[in-house]
Amino acid sequence: MFSACLKAIAQPVLADIENHPFVRGIQAGAVPAAALMVYVEQDTCFLDAFAKVYAGALSKCTTKDQMRFFEEQIRYTLNDEAGAHQILCDIAGQKLSDHQHAEQRPITYLI
Repeated sequence: MFSACLKAIAQPVLADIENHPFVRGIQAGAVPAAALMVYVEQDTCFLDAFAKVYAGALSKCTTKDQMRFFEEQIRYTLNDEAGAHQILCDIAGQKLSDHQHAEQRPITYLI
């Protein structure tokens, strides 16, 4: 199957992500609060852009099923995925609202 082939090809990349020092640090609770806040700020920029891409795709849909798919993706991006930011802010003892309007860093544009 095509999807099984893609999953097999992606395994080394997924392993690299899972073993990245930042990801390992989060798992171990060993990432400094300042680094968590930079992540939250830049991921917020990324997710906002991603939601706008989905909104653009939604405007091009021709069926209700297509519209529902992109509506669900927008909701997930804005609510569920961004909900992890609140958890990281709680861990860092920070208020999420203080970190939702940061300027996007040049490296974030490359992602």
